[in-house]
Amino acid sequence: QTAAGAPPPPSAQLPPQQQSRAMLHAAFADERVQMFGLAVNNIEKRLSVLEQRVEKNVAVEETALLRLAQLDERGKLSVDKAHASAARDNTS
Repeated sequence: QTAAGAPPPPSAQLPPQQQSRAMLHAAFADERVQMFGLAVNNIEKRLSVLEQRVEKNVAVEETALLRLAQLDERGKLSVDKAHASAARDNTS
């Protein structure tokens, strides 16, 4: 055990050449973990941008559908007025 009371790292129990190799493997593993973390962060940022685009597109589509419904309703009213006018003309 070390002075702090923690057991020595497993690599300390190896011969010097294997200790070097173990430390090198550990360094590469740490680097891969960091690269993976960066990749995950990059993916999360891209996902966030895509989510914002989807929300914006949904809002635009909802606005367009609402506008279309309003125009459709106005069109129905115009058609109803035309039918009523034509009916009055036919009865007179």
